[in-house]
Amino acid sequence: MSLDASAITKIEELCNSGSLETPIPSMIIPSGNKLQNLESLMHNPCRMRQRYTTERIPDFVRYVNENVCEGSTVTYVSPDGASAHAIIDHGTHQDPEWGDHTADLALVKTTAYQALEKLCAQPRKQQDLIDYLEDWGKPGFVECLVNGQPVAASVAIAAIRRVEINAKASTTHEQNDFRASRTAMEEIEAKAAEGSMPGHIRLYSPVYVGTEERVIYIRIGITPIDDKPAFRLRIMQVETMQEAIAREVEERLQAELHTCQVYIGTVNR
Repeated sequence: MSLDASAITKIEELCNSGSLETPIPSMIIPSGNKLQNLESLMHNPCRMRQRYTTERIPDFVRYVNENVCEGSTVTYVSPDGASAHAIIDHGTHQDPEWGDHTADLALVKTTAYQALEKLCAQPRKQQDLIDYLEDWGKPGFVECLVNGQPVAASVAIAAIRRVEINAKASTTHEQNDFRASRTAMEEIEAKAAEGSMPGHIRLYSPVYVGTEERVIYIRIGITPIDDKPAFRLRIMQVETMQEAIAREVEERLQAELHTCQVYIGTVNR
């Protein structure tokens, strides 16, 4: 009795089927000879594949310490200190690992700093600045400074309410806290109550939740917009502040993460 071609092919498939010697149990399936991953049928997976994310430094530190692989785990802190990325199974050049198990720290800005950034984002009307000081102007939290000396928020608010814009003929080109030239022949002058108009604000607050409290200085300038006073606020020395925050987060993670290399920078895999 002779066999047709389809019968011979079927016999070959049955003879060739079987398991392979690999770290992940696999089997050649007769139809098409495809490699089938059988890890999903195992009682336990072959390795950890998960990503943990948190906004809190203590939780990030605890998770990494509880899962750290000595000599393998690496943590990267972003240059601005706002985030960190830990690769639990990073491995080494001699013994690289898959990097499937990671932990991410994404710090959140405090509500006080968010309110300040919103205020500084664009020129503000008198009422906008008054509303901010009414909400946040508390002793030891937000202070208004006149000639470098703190004054009560109520005093500063009263002065802001009385700011006026006057136009007069002039050839002066001058730019300072309370004066800005509009054209070569017309000068805009912002007038406030003498000795009570704040030139700076001082905020006592962490930038990110869980980081150290900082003293943040904000410069106040007045500029006319449509013949009405508008306030421009600028956070001073932002770059220096971000560098200090990055050092703070790096030093804290260096001290609290056990047997884990910590670097400033980012990584892509």
